[in-house]
Amino acid sequence: MKEISVIVPVRNRERYIGPCLESILDQAIGEDRFEVIVVDNGSTDKTAQVIRSYPVKYLYLERPSISASRNLGIRNSSGEYVAFIDSDSVADENWLRELLGGFDHPRVGGCGGKISVLDKDNKRLSTPLTPHERFIECNRSNLPRAFTGNVIFKRRSLSRVGFFDETAQLELNGEDVDLSWRLHLAGYHLKYVDSAIVYHDSKLTIKDVCRIGYRKGQTNGFMKKKYYFINKMFCTGINMVLYPQILFLLYVGKGATADNIFLTVVKGLLYAVSALFGEISFIAGYRSEKYRPVFKRFKEEMMDMTAERGFSAVEDLDGSKMKIPKGVIWGGRLNETNVADMTSRNVFHLNKIGSFIWCNMLDSRPLDEITVKLAESYGMEYSLIEKDVSDFILELKKHNFLEPAG
Repeated sequence: MKEISVIVPVRNRERYIGPCLESILDQAIGEDRFEVIVVDNGSTDKTAQVIRSYPVKYLYLERPSISASRNLGIRNSSGEYVAFIDSDSVADENWLRELLGGFDHPRVGGCGGKISVLDKDNKRLSTPLTPHERFIECNRSNLPRAFTGNVIFKRRSLSRVGFFDETAQLELNGEDVDLSWRLHLAGYHLKYVDSAIVYHDSKLTIKDVCRIGYRKGQTNGFMKKKYYFINKMFCTGINMVLYPQILFLLYVGKGATADNIFLTVVKGLLYAVSALFGEISFIAGYRSEKYRPVFKRFKEEMMDMTAERGFSAVEDLDGSKMKIPKGVIWGGRLNETNVADMTSRNVFHLNKIGSFIWCNMLDSRPLDEITVKLAESYGMEYSLIEKDVSDFILELKKHNFLEPAG
């Protein structure tokens, strides 16, 4: 059994798939530690012929579906870690080694790396194609988004939350965002690793930009409806609708030069407009009731999942045991966290110290031990910190974010 399974979904990429596979097979980590699985999603050109010329596992899926392709690859893989890369990208020789280095904590469920530009001459540039770091290391009012163009997950974390969502019948671009959110809500952290680099083809026509923007907008609409029960807790309307587009507009200029700045700006604007139109069209068509049963069932599944995650019992300062109730979720960064109740919609904003206490409780550390660590960190007397910690715990209990362990 290999340590890592690299999965590459592909459709009609005969020009790109060869360089992509060569960059994966040339990884510095050593070929004995990973396997490569390519899922041909109904290609009609010579993609299959090119794939079969490389020492990789070839799978074929006739039905066009990016989620189904990735899931087929996962089910036919054996690695402890599962990595993904797009078929029109090439990986840096240290890509897998650097991604693995991101798993420095038991709660890290996945790591995403830098996605840089592969220009029209196939030259590798340092210019980021997308602000992956900003999407993964987001603020507490947004949930993280790790893109499958450069990402790796622990297999056991995927097994716990399920694989990529195949319920949407339209071709969405957000299956990776959906998986990121489910991992996050299940208690896993997603981490950005800047040194794990993938170079992605950047030769997009105006037609490509509009098509991708429209599908991204449809994804936003889908996600707003699927995660309706947490929208007001973590993602405000402006963030849900415009956050990805605004970042794209702010960032796309970094790859612009004097001779293409106008076209770059036009493409950015067309992307944003197409995305907004795509979201409106999805939400307008939502009246068909097509997805309502699916979304309702998903909320019930998430409620059940909250009962299985977090700490089952942590010792309070008075020696009693406490736990996280069913329906409580949390998100944000390690030093800036939101805690929310899916039933009452109550939200508790934790500062740096509150986040420190909460995250240490997730590691099942007794509150007395956490208080000692805080006192040492801030150079204060234990008794002073103890009162603040006690008040903080009482406030969490008051809002039903903690309850006695039976």
